Amino acid sequence: MMKILRVLSAVVAVVVIGSLVFQSVVQNAANKEVDEANQLTTDGNAALAAAAKQYGEVFSAENLTAFPGNREKLTALGKEPSAGFDKMIDNYRKAADLFEKASNEGVDDILKKYWKLRVDAMRKMADSKAHFPQVIALLKDETIQDAGALELKIRPLTAEAHRLFEEAMAISKESDKIQKENPDKIEQT
Repeated sequence: MMKILRVLSAVVAVVVIGSLVFQSVVQNAANKEVDEANQLTTDGNAALAAAAKQYGEVFSAENLTAFPGNREKLTALGKEPSAGFDKMIDNYRKAADLFEKASNEGVDDILKKYWKLRVDAMRKMADSKAHFPQVIALLKDETIQDAGALELKIRPLTAEAHRLFEEAMAISKESDKIQKENPDKIEQT
């Protein structure tokens, strides 16, 4: 009887240790994806900051007052912020894919919910910022003959960008709440 108990104890120990090792491997894989996603987000934020500043310069009151006489100049100036927005959008979408992959790695339900919210927020933010290269592209539209007409074309794009941005921020707020409520499971950034 003692021999059977020892064998059963050994089997249980092996199963428990194996389960812990497996969970650790799964968690490490998810953490690697999250680290990569966080780096993409950081790089995307830097690209966004630079693009937003340049965008403000392109669409300054002075430049808009001179429109369409400065169309070529503004079109050239718009290339850099447009590329910056594109980089941010690409980075956020890649980060969202990595967060989504991490959330499907068999991790804790709290982490899964947190990362899925991050996915939704990142995608909404990318969709929001995707409107700004479209705004910049309007500078090339030869059918737009004055700043007022340009403003009429820009307004719906920026309104939709703002709506998506607000949705992204609301989702981010939800994920921040989960993070604050679970500091033992989610590293504070």
